[in-house]
Amino acid sequence: MFNITNIQPTARHQSISNEASTEVPLKEEIWNKISAFFSSEHQVEAQSCIAYLCHPPETASPEEIKSKFECLRTLAFPAYADNIQYSRGGADQYCILSENSQEILSIVFNTEGYTVEGGGKSVTYTRVTESEQASSASGSKDTVNYELIWSEWVKAAPAEEAANREEAVQRMRDCLKNNKTELRLKILGLTTIPACIPEQITTLILDNNELKSLPENLQGNIKTLYASCNQLTSIPASLPDTIQEMELSINRITELPERLPSALQSLDLFHNKISFLPENLPEEL
Repeated sequence: MFNITNIQPTARHQSISNEASTEVPLKEEIWNKISAFFSSEHQVEAQSCIAYLCHPPETASPEEIKSKFECLRTLAFPAYADNIQYSRGGADQYCILSENSQEILSIVFNTEGYTVEGGGKSVTYTRVTESEQASSASGSKDTVNYELIWSEWVKAAPAEEAANREEAVQRMRDCLKNNKTELRLKILGLTTIPACIPEQITTLILDNNELKSLPENLQGNIKTLYASCNQLTSIPASLPDTIQEMELSINRITELPERLPSALQSLDLFHNKISFLPENLPEEL
């Protein structure tokens, strides 16, 4: 199927892309309790720190955690600085207190890892050591390599996008940890996506962002790609041949590459600016 007509697109993948969870994420629960600690000009950066602390990477060190707490203390109004505590009792213990001095988030390190407590839940992580990083780095793709790429992607974010990039990284970690094949990154205001996403992903949902391009080296297991309602102006010629369906409606695409994925069966380009088609289209399209 090949659609470039001016027909209103249907919501046929809505059941896939709608976020169904009603549980308030820990980072939102914590933020709702301490947002008053920060001025409006510091709230975006503070939210980014909270997102990191609620779901630290496996490679996080006490020094990295401490730096986030120090950042929060610096950003907070002076009256609330003492509600953000680190190195309590000289140990690697960190916590955030609510306005009424109730502990709402804590991180405690031990020799093997660390425990994050908040929202009535406790999650223990086994920390990856430097030797394990060096060993796993020789592998093809692994969690440590992903973390390095993702952390650089978050660091490069514009201030107003940082918190949502942290959210995207958390979703990718969840896919990696639980071997999920569907990755939903819609409605996050993303201007780019990382160079690498979990290799088991077969359905990638990027609708309603601010993307101007797709990665040239998108991993080779994706079968379904949704990227409607962005600002795409072109499609990479290097998209993997595994892609069978692409929905790219409501973008700014002006032309198609000479080469499209060989397995492509469905391409929705409603409301773009394409004036001609390439000579060689995939046989199943």
